[in-house]
Amino acid sequence: MQAPERVYSGLSKQQLLGRMFSNAGIYGIGVILTRLGGLMLLPIYWQKLEPADFGIIGLSQIVTIFLSPVLSLGLYDAVQRLFFEWKAEDRPRYLAALWLTSLALSFLLCLGLEIFGSVLFASVLSQVPFSPYLEVTIWTAFAVNLGLFPLTLLRVREQLKLFTLVTVASFVTQAALILVFIFVFEMKALGYLLGIMINGLLWGGYFLYFMAREIGFPIRLAHLSEPLRYSLPTVPATVLDGMGSVFDRVFLDKYASLAVIGLYNLGNQFGAAFNSFNQIMKSSWVPLMFRVISDRSDGPAVLGRFSLYYVAALAVPALAIALLSKEIIVLFGNDRFAGIYPFVPYFVLVYYLQAVGTAMGRGLDLAKKTAYTPIVPAITFMANLVFLWLLVPRYGVWGAIASLLITTALRIGTHIGLALYFYPRPIFFWRLMSVFSMALLTFFVASRLDTGSLITDVALKCIVILVGSVAIAWAALDWDKAMALIKRRLRKAPARR
Repeated sequence: MQAPERVYSGLSKQQLLGRMFSNAGIYGIGVILTRLGGLMLLPIYWQKLEPADFGIIGLSQIVTIFLSPVLSLGLYDAVQRLFFEWKAEDRPRYLAALWLTSLALSFLLCLGLEIFGSVLFASVLSQVPFSPYLEVTIWTAFAVNLGLFPLTLLRVREQLKLFTLVTVASFVTQAALILVFIFVFEMKALGYLLGIMINGLLWGGYFLYFMAREIGFPIRLAHLSEPLRYSLPTVPATVLDGMGSVFDRVFLDKYASLAVIGLYNLGNQFGAAFNSFNQIMKSSWVPLMFRVISDRSDGPAVLGRFSLYYVAALAVPALAIALLSKEIIVLFGNDRFAGIYPFVPYFVLVYYLQAVGTAMGRGLDLAKKTAYTPIVPAITFMANLVFLWLLVPRYGVWGAIASLLITTALRIGTHIGLALYFYPRPIFFWRLMSVFSMALLTFFVASRLDTGSLITDVALKCIVILVGSVAIAWAALDWDKAMALIKRRLRKAPARR
């Protein structure tokens, strides 16, 4: 069932906030089951895979990470931004033009890489052969692209239950395939990669059927040219983003062993568990934001206030993962994987900074100034290249992490600056600083807890995180609003007898 066209125009800010978090809660069911479920599967994979296998996986997935955004040409972003500006009767034709273009170009690009990839990748990765590992990840990227348009449509139209059902079912089938390839066929790293590729292609069949019911004909050049004017300026940014996101592993391939890269990759996966929470919020935040600015006159004020709440809310899971991953690794891992945790807090910080960018960095798309989009990744790309070149040969994986932190902070700062310039809104600077200060203080206190008992450490850390969460909420809310919220909760509480 599609959402009414202008349902957001009549909602109060409290109702909008409630809608954002309720939608995020529904998305959260699927994202938590998939992202955190994948994290919980890692100790099972550890029974058959060595750190070096995870090194192969991490290096091979460079191809998918790089290709996935490139293959779409940013066309699904055009759907997300322009869907409610198209007339209802024209939407099937716009979708047909964009989807068929993306499908054809992605297939041709992947076919070209299949033919010429062994030559192209020989100078990029020295520790992972093109066949079969990189071949598999090329077609994994193609399979990922098949799902971008359908999942974008489900988010835009707020078909939350179907979105959640599809994502959870896809995760279950993928996990089953990986387990079969690893434990039954004992294919190690290749089995892991094959499970992801085959699952993507199987679900690609469903996504093709889904889109066949959404598109309409005839299509005209205008159905493609208008969205391309929005999306094409983002393509260089997308290419630079894809390249920048894999540079760390390209450098590490030259200066670190597969085992060390494997631990680094696993630390990234634990840190990326926080990204599941950002994905939950983003899945609700981005469609709501576009609807708000289309339906309401107070869009900038709503955006500024809600971005503060977004940043504050995500500080809590960031703290939980950064602090409690240590006990999870100790409980389920062994000596082979003891080196994972030191990387985790830094990766969580990187992903949290990206979440700040998600909340506060929207502006070029809102103002339809996408011609300026390449500025951010161009600056980040050059900084990333310079810092990796300077730091990785000398400091190895720690040099890669330092470079990642520096370039992420530079990227987010530039992104937010451009967003505020082209689409001004209040940012509540001192409240943001208070939120960040409370989060840092909470991490500092909890990270110093070490009683020698795993259960006791977990309990004490949870208490500190709970206290810190209250402090963060207090910092984000106005005093009067915080007191009013507490009073409302107390009035709703059942009276004591």
